[in-house]
Amino acid sequence: MQHRSRQPRWSEGLLLCPQHLQAQDDYHEGRVDRLLAALHPITWGLVDCELDPAALSRGEIELRRLRAVLPDGTPIDWGPESDLPPPRRSLGGEPRPLGARILVRAALPISRAGARNFRRADEEGPPRRFVLRERLGYDLGDEHPPRKVEVLELAPLLLVDDEPAPGMTTLPIAALQRRGDGGLEIDERFIPPLLRVGGSPGLSAALRRILAAAIRRRRQLQSERRRRGGRIEYRGGDLDRHLMVHALSRALPRLRALVEGPPAHPLVAHQVLAELVGELSSFLADGDPATLPLYDHADAAASFAPLLELARRLIDLPLAEELLSIPLAARGAGVFASERLDAQLQGARAVFLAIEGEAGLGRDRAALPELVKVAAGRRIDAIIRSNSRGAPAHLVVDPPTLLPRSDDAVYLAVDTRDPHWQEVLYQRDLAVHLSSPIDARGLRLRLLALPANGSDHGLAAESRDACA
Repeated sequence: MQHRSRQPRWSEGLLLCPQHLQAQDDYHEGRVDRLLAALHPITWGLVDCELDPAALSRGEIELRRLRAVLPDGTPIDWGPESDLPPPRRSLGGEPRPLGARILVRAALPISRAGARNFRRADEEGPPRRFVLRERLGYDLGDEHPPRKVEVLELAPLLLVDDEPAPGMTTLPIAALQRRGDGGLEIDERFIPPLLRVGGSPGLSAALRRILAAAIRRRRQLQSERRRRGGRIEYRGGDLDRHLMVHALSRALPRLRALVEGPPAHPLVAHQVLAELVGELSSFLADGDPATLPLYDHADAAASFAPLLELARRLIDLPLAEELLSIPLAARGAGVFASERLDAQLQGARAVFLAIEGEAGLGRDRAALPELVKVAAGRRIDAIIRSNSRGAPAHLVVDPPTLLPRSDDAVYLAVDTRDPHWQEVLYQRDLAVHLSSPIDARGLRLRLLALPANGSDHGLAAESRDACA
């Protein structure tokens, strides 16, 4: 609906007509529209939508709540407190293939000058913009009895797919899929035009996954760095790790604000993702941030899907000579273990056991190789009972530069040719026992593996192709 920018003139003795009040409303609504458009380029879209799950299971669409601003600038805030029955649609008699997407749109007739734009609550007929109802109006300034007041309530309706909507303004609010039992389910891959990220459960969940992946990746990279005197040491070969940590550290506060902070506009979310992907694409030979998709409000899914996939891949992109770090959990009685070992251990060129917590190691570190038993988890008890050694591990005086250096850490190199270690790889199950006099309380154990030279585990090419 187009609002006039002309303000009506009020004068003494004016014969007041409905048109005067309507013109005043029209002027103020148009003024608000122009102010909002000046403050933000996108002022329409979905804020919140909830469909009745019980109705969906019956093959019907019924709104529980709808908050949105339609493309013509009309705000809608419809909920259970409304006096109108909920907008609903039944798709029971409409044959649709299993899994086919059904686009649901909220529609509202546009006001027409010189036409009747409302219907009464008990009146049948074509859709109208408003429903006329009577409500009790109370005097807020005195104790006068209430009076009946006629009010106009917006009457949105639901359309599906490409149903014609002449004379209406429409807004996509959800996409559904037909289940095998005839019911409907929400397709969370669809992202409607939004005013708030939270209006799309699928987009919100994807951003939460990106945030969790970025936090995990940054912590992993930081844990692998050398420490001295409470500070991280970076060497010449650590430039790629430093750049990755820097990019993730820069993006994390903004990602967290999107997920955990006040409601954010999807344009902001798109910019945050594009900045993160743009920075991380520098790790790819063919990565070009200039080719990233721009934000398209009318087709948000096409704008976000490539960025979300690229962000996921680039965050986990293995770096050259990247260290594989596997924490071992304390099981009691001096035993530390890890189940379901990473398959990348098969190609490791060197494997080390890092023991952190100097207080429990005692002073004679040279005796450590005789006190540490490395074997498959299912064999460690027999190794302990027979006082066997398991896979040999010797003390490393000068650890390789790739290993994270810590003031309270000791490193043992595991003999990867030993049959006990081969069994660990076959079973993908590791246990380490620390014999007395080592006090295992408070100790932290990690298995550190150096990949084969130049290995990127086959992921770099995938990410490079996706970004090109």
